[in-house]
Amino acid sequence: MSRTAKSAGLDIAELRELLTTIIHKKTRSGAVAMELYTHRCCDLYGSLSDADRTVFLRTLAHEFCAPKGAALEAASAYIEGATRSPDPAQSAHLARTLRDSLTPQYTELFDQINRLPGGFAFLVHMRADMLAHIREDRQDTAARAMSDALMKKLETWIIGTLDLKRITWNSPAYTIEKLGQYESVHAVKSWLDVKRRLGNGRRCFGFFHRSVPMEPLVFVWVALTDSITSNVQSILREREPTSPHGEENAECAIFYSINSQLGLSGVDLGNFLIKRVVGVLRAELPNISTFCTLSPLPRFRAWLDQWLTPERLANPPTDMGIPVQAQRDLLSLVPAASTWTAALKHIINSRGWTSDQDNLGAMEPVVRALGAHYLVNVKRGNSSCAYDPVANFHLRNGACLHRLNWRGNTSYSGLRQSLELMCNYNYVLDRIEDNNERYLSTMRSVPESCKDRKWLALGKQLAAATDRSFTVMSYNVLCQKLVKRTMFPYASKSSLKWKTRRPRLLDELSHIMPDIMCLQEVYTKNWGDTFNMWFKREGYEAQMFQSVYKSHGVSISWKKHRFQAIDQTCLRMDRTTEVCGESLTTDNIALIVALRFIG
Repeated sequence: MSRTAKSAGLDIAELRELLTTIIHKKTRSGAVAMELYTHRCCDLYGSLSDADRTVFLRTLAHEFCAPKGAALEAASAYIEGATRSPDPAQSAHLARTLRDSLTPQYTELFDQINRLPGGFAFLVHMRADMLAHIREDRQDTAARAMSDALMKKLETWIIGTLDLKRITWNSPAYTIEKLGQYESVHAVKSWLDVKRRLGNGRRCFGFFHRSVPMEPLVFVWVALTDSITSNVQSILREREPTSPHGEENAECAIFYSINSQLGLSGVDLGNFLIKRVVGVLRAELPNISTFCTLSPLPRFRAWLDQWLTPERLANPPTDMGIPVQAQRDLLSLVPAASTWTAALKHIINSRGWTSDQDNLGAMEPVVRALGAHYLVNVKRGNSSCAYDPVANFHLRNGACLHRLNWRGNTSYSGLRQSLELMCNYNYVLDRIEDNNERYLSTMRSVPESCKDRKWLALGKQLAAATDRSFTVMSYNVLCQKLVKRTMFPYASKSSLKWKTRRPRLLDELSHIMPDIMCLQEVYTKNWGDTFNMWFKREGYEAQMFQSVYKSHGVSISWKKHRFQAIDQTCLRMDRTTEVCGESLTTDNIALIVALRFIG
């Protein structure tokens, strides 16, 4: 549709005049008249069809953005004034003019609407319409910019205006109706469905904006249980509490669905909500010690369909952690398939495969392994954050991935989205901040020194036959005591200091994270407060061996969940040689550790 086309139910010229009056305040009757014009604009928008609302939004985004001419003129005036006039007042005035010229004009409309009763809710629904339009027309960058600008406004206006409320079956019918309307994870089929989710052994909490006290902006469903739940149908269908001993004796709180209004997409309310609810539940039910989610993998099946390329169908990868016997079991179900990946694709594209117990038995180890790879190793673009949006949300909030659940959601949507996989993210309260910091640190850009480094694959046939593959890294970290400007004349002085090298080294280790790590030239003074501390935090066992005549040594570390040390030997290979007529002792050493593979 043309940006200036006239819609059957919308007069574009009249719309432009109305928007111009509000945005540029072309009325002399004061605030009351401005409020009436804004009411008229909202009433007009509310009466439009979906197609006409799109015209409205496109007109607003394209014709009432920041005018380029005014911005260029203000920028030129600011540059000229900054070079010629030392007057602080004049400089401040020019800076304010430049800032105003860069501010989109439609933000004035948003400010006026927000001042109206119910204006905040109106803007949330308007942004939902913006997002729907952007999904239909991804090339409309002006509409995307307007949506982002409104999101920033909503984030600002939310601060200090939210009230946490528990929603029960006795809450207003309008509020309960909104729960069903906004539920996007596990569809609500009837009022009985809602009543069951609000019954004994269940909780629902929501954040409400004070201007819209009956409509939750974001809400979370909670089940009180004796243990960490692995199947969501056991929560959705049970009428009585999961804990047979009653709510007071429940030990786990399972967050099984978090929803927010579409117009608040990008506004991080879920994290704040979960932490507030944890505090409320701990005060009400002190026996609860575990706070865990039961979460979907919404993009797993779509990712798997893309992952099963013709190349992988013909030559399956050997580093996915799938047992050899599981591959054979899968092939036995599809005699025509030549590889386990081809058999997998055939089965998941077959109708009714989940009703066959042989299929389920053979598929479980394969789907579990692929699901673990998807959650842990598949990243978003070139970043280090999880590709799966739910995983990224919880890991970023400080949770840890606790368990993958086969047949965790046996509904049609569970099969279509994730081959019925679900997972638990555990919010270990005394580790939330550390987990959050560690996850955010991995989201930093890949260190330059790591970009061109590639793994050298050795023993592929042995790894495939034994289903035991692992990664090893050898790295000379360069003893800090030996770092001299004369040795590195092209390096800056600051780059050679330990306060600069330390975070860069740890960034590299965090990015590579091998199963076994062999370091050389480890400075003794840096072992305890840097390397060994990092190894312990990241789940490694480590051993170090130091030279007698040197200030550094060697170390070997290994992931505790994969290896167990069964023996070790330290070697001193002192050798005296003649150099320019003088005797020189090299004091070379070696550390050997025998490891048993455990997982």
